[in-house]
Amino acid sequence: MMRGRNTQSKMLQWEKILKVMLTGKEVNKESLEAMPEMKGVPLYRLSTFIWRIKITGGVVKAVKTGRKISGYQLTNIDEMQKYLDRREKVFVEAAKKESDKQQKKAQRAAAKTVKTVKVKKPKVSKVTKLKDLQADPVVKEVVETVADEMQITEVTESGV
Repeated sequence: MMRGRNTQSKMLQWEKILKVMLTGKEVNKESLEAMPEMKGVPLYRLSTFIWRIKITGGVVKAVKTGRKISGYQLTNIDEMQKYLDRREKVFVEAAKKESDKQQKKAQRAAAKTVKTVKVKKPKVSKVTKLKDLQADPVVKEVVETVADEMQITEVTESGV
């Protein structure tokens, strides 16, 4: 039984190890470190990658030297080859979608190219004196209030 939903556009780290294990031979940590395609794969997580292969449907045999595990061997090669073939199709489709996206993006960028219009700056004359501004003078009117016209009356309370 194969489980998992893989829609990534590139091969996962544990799938790289699975691809190496498809030979059917024993694979150990030292042999994986020597392979150039394993560059960038954290091999300290090898047991986690083997677990991932088992979850996906792989049958992995642990080869032991005494009590210590010296390597791993994949036993159901045909089923896992079918799994990787399906994943290869996903990679191809994802690459095709990515190239389509880039083409559309390039077309949009080409359509958005706008001509730059040069705007002429207005000529500005230098102002050295206040007369150069040619401003009209503003006159403020002063309003005088007369205090004599005001009458003050006193209001008192009367007891009723």
